[in-house]
Amino acid sequence: ECILLGGLEERVTKKDAELICAGHGGWLVDMDEGHGGHKNSVIKELISAKAGQGDWGIPGYKFDDQWWIGATVQGHHSDHHYGNWTWDHNGKEVEWFDWMDGEPNDWHSQNCLTYLKDQDIFGHGVYHWNDWSCDYVARFICEAHPSSIF
Repeated sequence: ECILLGGLEERVTKKDAELICAGHGGWLVDMDEGHGGHKNSVIKELISAKAGQGDWGIPGYKFDDQWWIGATVQGHHSDHHYGNWTWDHNGKEVEWFDWMDGEPNDWHSQNCLTYLKDQDIFGHGVYHWNDWSCDYVARFICEAHPSSIF
């Protein structure tokens, strides 16, 4: 698979992210190929390298540093009941998760999926999954078959 990361200042709704990816012959990134854990780690390394170190002295979740993942849930979900998440590209059920602590929380019907950065006081951080409103904005990660042209 080929991966295209959107620009750091490019924040769009999930619908717009899907349209951008489709315009490049792809779709929003997913982890459904049977090696999801490894692919998830690679994607997290790519976005960490692109985003770089955050501002010093401001630890915690960085809701302005999120990246769309191509998955959606129907109905109520929580950190005790993850819900029925499916990959948008092929409709397969999401079989494993990389949730941020306390996620998913379904706050105001958050039915879409992002990577969210949790940052320490020095600006270093890690990305994990977060449920996010489809109408909110985030950066995007497109995926396509190697024969596609980005």
